Formats: sequence, structure tokens, C-alpha cells
Amino acid sequence: MSSMCPLTRHLLLVSAVLLLVPAAQATTLSGVSVFGGTSAGGNLGSGGWNTACNVDPLALSLSGSPLSTCPLSLDISAPGTYTFEWSGSTGLGDQYANLELFFDGNAQNPGLHVLIDRNAPSPTLQVPAGNECLAYFCGNVSGPSTLIYSDGTHTVTVNSFTKAEGGWSGTFSFTVDSAVPEPGTLGFGALALLLLPLLRPRRTSRG
Repeated sequence: MSSMCPLTRHLLLVSAVLLLVPAAQATTLSGVSVFGGTSAGGNLGSGGWNTACNVDPLALSLSGSPLSTCPLSLDISAPGTYTFEWSGSTGLGDQYANLELFFDGNAQNPGLHVLIDRNAPSPTLQVPAGNECLAYFCGNVSGPSTLIYSDGTHTVTVNSFTKAEGGWSGTFSFTVDSAVPEPGTLGFGALALLLLPLLRPRRTSRG
């Protein structure tokens, strides 16, 4: 049996490596809740909307394109900034406007919970002082106290959250980044390492 040439052997090794590289896990936005409450993040029952398909629906658009929110399942695996417009059907009377974001099918605990003080001259993004959570989804269990969510594959960082003065609408945005190298990057790295020996100049034998 003839021996396998170096190029064929390396190509087979590359193919094996690429087959072993796992596909990237998808990250999904699976729930959004907007409500009036306290600086601790608790709900005072004075108004709020969500995507839980109940009596207080929250309308969402992504960069001007309406989204289906009953239920919400939006793939946000592609790195970049996502800007949403939201609106509700009733008033939001409390001092603090709260935003909860749920990810990867978890409708019990928010991955991110931020708020703004509507009475401040220039409202800035805050995390809840008490880390409470709205009963629409999670029954006032402990919520997150960070502006960054990570599922091990991607990180989601909240950039902004606004509510129109005297209105029942606003915007929010977040940025998605890869937490691990993409499978394609790993595959090309393996390809480069395996083909490197073939790129070395061969020594010519002298008679």
C-alpha cells in the first residue's frame, strides 16, 4: 500500500478538527417587561406591560420593524447593537421606570434589570438598589444587579432605556458581544497550524 502524501494527511486532519468544532450556542431574547416601581426594582401595581401573553401586552419594534411578542423569541446571537422601541396601552405613574430583559427561554428570572428615575433632570441608567423583581414573571424573587448578562457564549450589555415624558412609550438598546471565539475562528486557526509545515521551504539535497 502506498504511503499517504503529506498534503492529503494534513487535509484529513483539518477535516477531522473542523468536524469536532462545536456550533455556537444561540442566544435569544425571550421576554421583556416595562413597569413603574421603586428604586429597589419592586412593582407598586400602578402600571406595566410585558411579553408574557397576558392582559398587559408590550408592543416592541426592532429598528422600526414590529416584532411578534406573544411569545417573544428573538435570536440575538449576531454581535452588534440592537435598538428597540416599546409602547404600552395605559399610564406609568411611579417615579422609577423599570426594564427587565429575559433570555434563553427563562421566563422566571430576568437576566437584566435596569431602571431610570423619571423625576431626574437627566435620567441615567441604574441597577435596582434592592434587586427585586416584578411579579409579572418571577414573583418578586431576587433579580440581577448588573448591566451585563452572559450565558457563556455571548454577553449582553444594556446601553440605554428611555420613557417619553407624559407618554406610554420609549426605547431601550443593548450590545451583544461574543464571549468565546466563533467556531469558524477556531477552525481556521487549526487549519493554519496544520498547514504550516507544508509552507516551510524544503531543503534540496546536494549530490
